[in-house]
Amino acid sequence: MVEEVGNKQVEVGVINNLGYVYLNLKEYSKSFRFLSSALDRAMKIQDLESIGIINCNLGNYYLIKKNIEKSEHYFGKAEEIGKNIKASHILWEAYFGLGQCYEELNENDNAIDYYEKSINEIDSVRSRIVLDIFKAGFTRDKLNVYESLINLLYRLGRYSSLKNTDERIFNIVEKAKARAFLEALNESKFAINENISEELKKEEKRTLNRISSIFHLLSDSKLTQEKRRKIQEQYDQIENEYMLLISKMRSEIPEVADMILPEPCHLVQVQRQLLDEKTAVVEYFLGEKQSYLIIIKKNDSFLYLLPSREEIRKSIKGFIKELSDPPRRIYKGSLASNRLFKELLLPIEKVLPESIEHLIIVPDGFLYFLPFEALIMDSEKKHVVEKFTISYAPSCSSLLFLKEKEVKLERPKLLLAIGNPNYNLNRVSNSEQNASSIILQEIYNNQGFDFSPIPYSKKEIKNIAKLFPKEKRDIYLGDQATEEVIKRASLEDYKIIHFACHSLLDEKFPFRSALVLTIDDNEGEDGFLLVREIYNLRLSADMIVLSACQTGRGKLENVEGVLGLPRIFFYCGARSVISSLWKITDKSTTQFMSYFYKYISEGKSKSQALRLAKIKMIKSKYSHPFFWASFVLYGDSSPLLGLN
Repeated sequence: MVEEVGNKQVEVGVINNLGYVYLNLKEYSKSFRFLSSALDRAMKIQDLESIGIINCNLGNYYLIKKNIEKSEHYFGKAEEIGKNIKASHILWEAYFGLGQCYEELNENDNAIDYYEKSINEIDSVRSRIVLDIFKAGFTRDKLNVYESLINLLYRLGRYSSLKNTDERIFNIVEKAKARAFLEALNESKFAINENISEELKKEEKRTLNRISSIFHLLSDSKLTQEKRRKIQEQYDQIENEYMLLISKMRSEIPEVADMILPEPCHLVQVQRQLLDEKTAVVEYFLGEKQSYLIIIKKNDSFLYLLPSREEIRKSIKGFIKELSDPPRRIYKGSLASNRLFKELLLPIEKVLPESIEHLIIVPDGFLYFLPFEALIMDSEKKHVVEKFTISYAPSCSSLLFLKEKEVKLERPKLLLAIGNPNYNLNRVSNSEQNASSIILQEIYNNQGFDFSPIPYSKKEIKNIAKLFPKEKRDIYLGDQATEEVIKRASLEDYKIIHFACHSLLDEKFPFRSALVLTIDDNEGEDGFLLVREIYNLRLSADMIVLSACQTGRGKLENVEGVLGLPRIFFYCGARSVISSLWKITDKSTTQFMSYFYKYISEGKSKSQALRLAKIKMIKSKYSHPFFWASFVLYGDSSPLLGLN
């Protein structure tokens, strides 16, 4: 059947792919047969790229079979070809394979050298990818390279005289973590839409019109299920084309093309620039075989071994469900909370002095969905939040970048607050309704999203507004809380931007997540402030507050973090974002935000205000962590200057 394809290069590719699939299925004899055949055919037509790729696959075959001599031979051939044709996608895998071979041979210096070469090639390829979401996905199948190097360094540090193990492991963790996010933050310094050509602007408009047309097709109630499925597939394809277009737009801007990529920070930078005597970093790296906890204080660091990524996921899954389910009874998560503290944070009681007041937590994997504030400490039997202020960051490198951004002390406005949107479609006749808003609501309704009113958000906004001078605030409620308001506002004029509305989370397609504002008959807007629209906003807010359900969640990429709303607002120019990890209740959130903003207005730092608000909730009728643990702070935690 393969012979009928006709194109020799395609034949080689198909046969190689079959060999690769059988290798993953552990059907080794079939794998070897297909890979050998593919190599013979590739050699005959001198398809060097295919020869390099197949050599990598054969190297992996012999590595699995523990025939290190032959494995090294094939990876070496792949390395040679990769260098000749300048193919980073071949080189990173060849270097990784050679690193594994040398580790098997106990030639550890060579193994470290090749692992580092592999990581450098991965960095090189990722840096040429423009769009954040594509960068994040690129690293997904390459995590083993970082993990292999970290595991080897840990083993050598524990059982030999290898020096500075903690520091070297931290540096590799930072090389792995949130690199796409760090690079996207760096790129965001340039006003992309102001620099692209008119031709690309027109192409973007045409693409967005095509997306709109697809929505209108979906509005036909007479569509068969099969036709609707095909139109939905069209929508998926067009949306992907739109993301590729954004990549093209960014890549053609000279400032972006010539940009020097930011380097991940080193341990000494963290200690000098992020930490003081009252602050410590708690960073995690979750691996397939084992995980790591790194604790950093001003003049010292500590490294601890933790269970595997999957073991940790299973351990915290039930606890997160207990926290995030609306309470119908007395809180029963105390034992699990204390158990998780022992598993994940216990060393802080041993190595951190009493002077430490603030923890910067850098999570990984499923830990992004765990509010560490809700864990109960072993010695004091109190929640972590009752002893420490907490803030989070995707990496120390990205936090340093955010802290180094220029702070504008003088801003024309202090607060922009949008809340209590009108979700009542019945107030407008069907003929007048914006078709895309109806379609979007139908799509999201089918996925279980709730569009019920949130009346207490009006009180929430009014309580917050009282703390700011009238001339320094802009408030939009009900019918005025529209998408158009956000797009027309000079967002760079505001120090704080607060949303109290519904949010929609699409973990499969992050670009479809949205903040839901007033749905009206405006033909230009549909009420859904989608991620792809937020992407084009520009702001310089010191704090974004997303007082909406699940705004802290999104598509999770290991080591890269959560691809969701907070990440996009950082890209747009925010220094910090407060978001929620689960569906929150309208009434309790109003009380929580009143406490939080009261402390903000008194000059407390963002992390201090959040901590004090949570303690207030713990001492009230809203003591269950469901009501307060959901809200987490990412980014810069310092006080908001210039409020008075």
